[in-house]
Amino acid sequence: MNPHRTRNHGSIEHRESIKRMLDKTKKDNRVKVLRGQLQKMAVRFTSSFGPDWDAIDAFKSKEKYLSKKFESTGNELKLNGHVVARHHKDGIEVSNAGHDTNKTYSTIKGLGIHARNQKGITKLNNKVIDVNSGEFVLVPHKDISDKPITYTKTKPQKRYRSVGEQSKFRDLVEKNEAVIQGRKNKLPLSQINVQPKDQKQINKITGVKSPIGKEILGVEAHHILSHKKNPGLRTNINNGIMIPKQDHKMLTSFAKLKQRVALISENTTRPSMKSLAQEITNKFKANKLRGSVKGGFTYDPTSDTLLDASIKEQALQIRKIFGGQKGKNLGLNSITEDDMGNKPITDIGIISNQLHKLEKSGKKPILGGYKQGLNASFSIHGSDKDILKSLPHGQESSLSIEPNGNSYLLYPNGKKELITK
Repeated sequence: MNPHRTRNHGSIEHRESIKRMLDKTKKDNRVKVLRGQLQKMAVRFTSSFGPDWDAIDAFKSKEKYLSKKFESTGNELKLNGHVVARHHKDGIEVSNAGHDTNKTYSTIKGLGIHARNQKGITKLNNKVIDVNSGEFVLVPHKDISDKPITYTKTKPQKRYRSVGEQSKFRDLVEKNEAVIQGRKNKLPLSQINVQPKDQKQINKITGVKSPIGKEILGVEAHHILSHKKNPGLRTNINNGIMIPKQDHKMLTSFAKLKQRVALISENTTRPSMKSLAQEITNKFKANKLRGSVKGGFTYDPTSDTLLDASIKEQALQIRKIFGGQKGKNLGLNSITEDDMGNKPITDIGIISNQLHKLEKSGKKPILGGYKQGLNASFSIHGSDKDILKSLPHGQESSLSIEPNGNSYLLYPNGKKELITK
């Protein structure tokens, strides 16, 4: 018997030891297989949805690398055969290669370079690019991060108006409306309901004898524009409208308020729900005085007449027809480009299209004429400054009619020319 032999190979203990070793080996092999499968899955996932980190590392090290979608030539990094990055003596030049995709930008971010698309604007290293041009942007060494660029989304803090702010806003609107309506020391009338005076006008225009009720007061101020999206309008009294208390809760959105205001506006100015732009065009085509007026004119489709703003009586009529507000100037701004009448447009078809464009944008279309040419305009109420602020780009003057009937041509440079005869 060998004195050094201390264990019987046939013993139960030895057999169990061997079994444990075999089980451990099998387990280790399964782990290796599983790890290999996971690595393959990771590679597939990365190549499908994000950058190939081996390709990025190779490019940074100026080494060659090739995979299914990525390639590093040492000097260039390619994605699907398109160069998205290349070395430069001052840094790295990057491009989306004309492919505006998340994978392209994630690859550039993987290089440690900022690349993002926000609200339709794409930036590479904070430089705005044309996504279709494939232009290269040089990123200096100092702007390149050692780590991939990641962005975290942060929710903006909400800003709510306090009860005091709301109360102050209502008081300001109430005082403002009372002054405009000439109701000193009285509550202002509602702007979203048909008042007795409005109903009389509607009855006169339509010929329908609708009953005339009592005055309806507006006792609460409601924003007509979102004060959350327009912080500067939170306390702007021109951004308020007085409505009856019982209607305040009902008007939970600007859309509802806009629909009601638009309906009232149409009822006070139009006898039908047809396109006003088409109605103006059809009537003007048959107008007997069309083309005979040498100066400027404003067309009234209701009476089929051409009104001259330089004549005070007719200027006052223009104010009445197109909703001139008490205490405010009525402005007429044209969208027709005719080089101040030097290149007059006489084609009613062109003007008709512009009138329809105004109507679709929510503005009331107005047809006018100047130096044998025609133009499409819209009205604006307020000070001369308000009128000029709404003057379309490229237009050189506005027409302003004051409450007393005096008419002026307003110029962006501050010049004001009286045209009343």
